[in-house]
Amino acid sequence: PLPFLTLGLGSGLTTALLAGAVFFVLIALLSGLGPALSGSLIFIVPALWLVHLATQTYENEDGTRAFYPADRLFYWILGMSAVATFGFFAAQAGSPGGLPGVLSRSIAEDKELLDLIATFTNAPMNENHIAMMGMSFVIIAPTFWTVTMTVSLILAQFLNKQFETNLRPTPEYSRFTLPSSFEIIAAASLLLSFLASGWPNTLISALLGILLFAFFLLGLATIHVVTRRNQQRPLLLTIVYVLIFLFSYAYFLVSIVGLLESRFGLRQRFGGAKNT
Repeated sequence: PLPFLTLGLGSGLTTALLAGAVFFVLIALLSGLGPALSGSLIFIVPALWLVHLATQTYENEDGTRAFYPADRLFYWILGMSAVATFGFFAAQAGSPGGLPGVLSRSIAEDKELLDLIATFTNAPMNENHIAMMGMSFVIIAPTFWTVTMTVSLILAQFLNKQFETNLRPTPEYSRFTLPSSFEIIAAASLLLSFLASGWPNTLISALLGILLFAFFLLGLATIHVVTRRNQQRPLLLTIVYVLIFLFSYAYFLVSIVGLLESRFGLRQRFGGAKNT
């Protein structure tokens, strides 16, 4: 989605629409109508909607013009990811094993894919391995899409700012916030994950992954704020990012920081930032 977001945030929605149309035609000619439709629905259409929102302005009470809030753009990404996840799971709710079962059976029937996986793993794939792959994919895919759209949106704005083509000002990401209702949703989802079983448990786990990323971003914003007064801030931030890339537990720790910020306002307490 990065090219379409970059064009949209730099040249407007019309340019992004034209680029999306060209992409659709090229993929349809090269790979067929199915891949073109799926690629468009998964990435291009959401990107165009975000461009539409991001380039909207409204009038403040004092008469000044303001752009669509950056926080709400992220909420839209979270919402689209959650709704699509519900939709895919609901569509296969009547199938044995739900969506994970459908995907696992598709993998089991693809001998070439199984041989390729076995080549990389140096081990034959049994039924349990295939079931685990199907379940892992449907849990990770929504979070992967959410991360991809979010990072692409940030990079698109960054690139336009560097080339001085940005249509809207770059937001101060350290002021990023989440609605307090996210805490309730996360707590309820976590509780339900212990009570549910089968594919409903997998669905809840997928939604928890989306929420975890939201709190991860809030945690990063919090770390950037509370370290502002520290003389070793560049070193501390470097260590944090290195740990995130090297160790998965660091991702969860930063997410916990985000949850604590949402509940207790760490930025306001320790960084002098108003949580607004």
